[in-house]
Amino acid sequence: ASDILEKTSVTVPALSRPGIGSWGVKEVVEAVATTTGTTSYTEVLEANDVDGEVLVALSNEDLLELGVSSLGHRKKILTLVTKYTAPPVPQPTNTSPSPSGGSPRGPPPPDYENATDGTRVVHDDPYLAPYAQVLRDRFSSFSWWKTEIERHEGSLSQFALGHTTYGFHRVEGGVLYQDWAPNAHALSLAGEFNNWQWDSHPCERREHGKWVCFLKDNDDGTPLLRHGSKIKVCVSGPNGRALHLSPYARYVEQDSGNPVYDGVYWESKPFAWQHPRPPKPERLRIYEAHVGMASEERKIASYREFADNVVPYVAECGYNAIQLMAVMEHSYYASFGYQVTSFFAPSSRFGPPQDLQYLIDVAHSFGITVLLDVVHSHASKNVQDGLNQWDESNTGYFHGGEKGTHAVWDSRLFDYSQWEVLSLFSFVLLPALPHFLLSPPCSALTVLYSIIFFF
Repeated sequence: ASDILEKTSVTVPALSRPGIGSWGVKEVVEAVATTTGTTSYTEVLEANDVDGEVLVALSNEDLLELGVSSLGHRKKILTLVTKYTAPPVPQPTNTSPSPSGGSPRGPPPPDYENATDGTRVVHDDPYLAPYAQVLRDRFSSFSWWKTEIERHEGSLSQFALGHTTYGFHRVEGGVLYQDWAPNAHALSLAGEFNNWQWDSHPCERREHGKWVCFLKDNDDGTPLLRHGSKIKVCVSGPNGRALHLSPYARYVEQDSGNPVYDGVYWESKPFAWQHPRPPKPERLRIYEAHVGMASEERKIASYREFADNVVPYVAECGYNAIQLMAVMEHSYYASFGYQVTSFFAPSSRFGPPQDLQYLIDVAHSFGITVLLDVVHSHASKNVQDGLNQWDESNTGYFHGGEKGTHAVWDSRLFDYSQWEVLSLFSFVLLPALPHFLLSPPCSALTVLYSIIFFF
């Protein structure tokens, strides 16, 4: 450890940041200790009598040698060290003489407060100034995509209605199924309605990798595909042939003893809301909670138990908002909902969708706004009940190879250059969420890798 410090330390004036003060190696390593939950790095510093005027630039290999085995910890530490030990970015200078003939002067600083190129945020956080060009590039890419979407789809709102087309939908005379599976060779439907025969109801391939199948009602007018019946999609592709869940499934459930989730055809009924959505709070006081863990008993709690037992307590404590984790369906319970398998299905662990509606309605009766986490930056690697290899290829909704895998979360990363991938998540543009059928109009804000919806 002493050799590492000697190798990587350089003596420079300590950097100062408003609200934080001077960050020397002592402060950095103390933060490292907080990140990793160990004081060994602080002990190393004390043993080598390192003062606060020495900044350290640790590499990934150095951290491994110091015993930081966790990749996540190493990434956090390197980010922290880079952020607080980076030298000031030199300002460009203009060597041309001033109009008065005096000494040269530099150009005026960028007007970030009135910027229209994506850098306005720098006005609020000057420490983003070194990344101004990155912000411009991202804003330029966003502007191009926005223009293209509006040109081909009519508007962003229209583009955000993919969930009203894809998946299973009741129409006149039957149920219409549509999905996007660009690399698939063939699709068919199998479920309780046809005794799980894989080949009896094939889908028709349309342009741009879209597949369609119409399940006509019985001659006596009764539905062939009944509400609550199990159904899956049989997909043939480069990797083989297997049963999958529709990416737009609205409800999935897990039978006792079977680790794989089944798709369930779900016809949502209008919910009788008893209470209007509360006015948007001027200042949020948020109670973050996980429905399944909100019980004193050794069991997974339900939406209704949370509504009846926890919501009154939250109101009594003076909170005006509840943020619910793990609402989107996720096969791996220990992921806390951050490895989603079905993006349009409220988790069935806690009860059917109408029970989630009941929870929200009860919260509204106390004047409480409900926030729902919506994870959209990555997805579970599950194949049989997730989006991974949905079209029996290694790409589809995701990047291929290493670019399509999140090494820390062991999950898949979306390919946002795909039109249908953007469509999958464009529902965040809507003023309401009809696919959840939860509430009157809502608004949304982005937090880290999640989107939180207001109800």
